[in-house]
Amino acid sequence: MKNYFFAYMKNPYFYLSLILMIVFPFLNILHNLQTALHTSFDIRSFDFYLSPYTMWIGNENGDGYGTFLYILLPILVAIPTVSVYFDYQKSGFHYFSRYKLSNQGYALLFFRASLLIGFFMPFVILMIDFLSLFLIWPDFKLQDYFALDNAGRGIYTFMFPSFFYYHPFLATCINIFLVSLYASLFAALATLFSAYISNRFICLLLPFLIQTMVGFLSAILDLSVAWTPAQFLNMSISTSRPSSLLIFGLPFLLLAIFYLLYRKRALRDG
Repeated sequence: MKNYFFAYMKNPYFYLSLILMIVFPFLNILHNLQTALHTSFDIRSFDFYLSPYTMWIGNENGDGYGTFLYILLPILVAIPTVSVYFDYQKSGFHYFSRYKLSNQGYALLFFRASLLIGFFMPFVILMIDFLSLFLIWPDFKLQDYFALDNAGRGIYTFMFPSFFYYHPFLATCINIFLVSLYASLFAALATLFSAYISNRFICLLLPFLIQTMVGFLSAILDLSVAWTPAQFLNMSISTSRPSSLLIFGLPFLLLAIFYLLYRKRALRDG
């Protein structure tokens, strides 16, 4: 398993994806530094809304970097997944691995490695962005519920608003886990497309296009619920989310379906 995981890390496209993904948190940190330089830290006048919990990239604070990152996430995690799959296919490593591990064993290991890479990249980068802001802003929790509500975090659209109010650090970490889980889902979808479609560019774009199309249809139909990860993973969206059970459970259901379809293809090719 570790050999497949490190194979991704040796691929130059992995570092290209990593660099592109780092750009947005880096700009977010610069934005926070610039804001902090023009902020008074007098305890009597300090705006308690300014904290790592509200200013990290996943809690939209007006800079827009989180929005761009979440929109492009399907492409960013698909870059190393798709490139490694087609490189293995071109070099003949696919066939060697099937001979050594059996079709089913190879399919499982490659799929798991794709999931780990898809989860690993955004998780590390978002955690670095979040924890870095503790070097810029004081660790103040919002002091009253009305401040939370005015910041957009107390309204019904927020996922577990009371939990965020009392345990903002843990709530933020759970949100980062969710973002990484959906990134892993996009990586798995790109892997599935790679098994069925022989065009690398199409496999790279399809997860992004699917998310974009769902978002476009929800806007056309004027739905009041956010249906794409780019929308409902943002901690301060102004529209309703699907139920928490659906948000947490859907990725695991889809991952199971993606794996069964991928395994079917791998066994047939063998």
